[in-house]
Amino acid sequence: MTSSYLKGLDRDVLDYLEGAPSEFLKCRMRGHDWDLLHDGYIVQEEGVHAGCLTEHMQCSRCQSSCVDTFDSATLERVCSREYSYTDGYLQQGLAVPRVVVRRYRAQEAKVLKMRPGSAQKIATRKPRKTPATRAA
Repeated sequence: MTSSYLKGLDRDVLDYLEGAPSEFLKCRMRGHDWDLLHDGYIVQEEGVHAGCLTEHMQCSRCQSSCVDTFDSATLERVCSREYSYTDGYLQQGLAVPRVVVRRYRAQEAKVLKMRPGSAQKIATRKPRKTPATRAA
């Protein structure tokens, strides 16, 4: 499966895209879906703020995690973020830009669409109950 914009890709990048779990590709395309695991701490020494607040989060899709550290003066602005990626999310020495992942996924969708009988259910949404349907 290649299109004109995928043909020039490095073979290692294409191998990664073809072998990576869909959760990894979704995070690379859209960004992570962070869930707050717990708030961190504020260090006080002799009544003076001496530390900073941290938040520990985990992605609900790929299970990678990160720690945000807030500015120690105001506790309002994130001044650093440290990531801990799930095994296989990153490949040593391999850059996979977001735009490449988006193009790859678009090409996958085009190929599936062209195959006869390949319609797939990709999401299930229950209809919302309106007052009229609740009364029935």
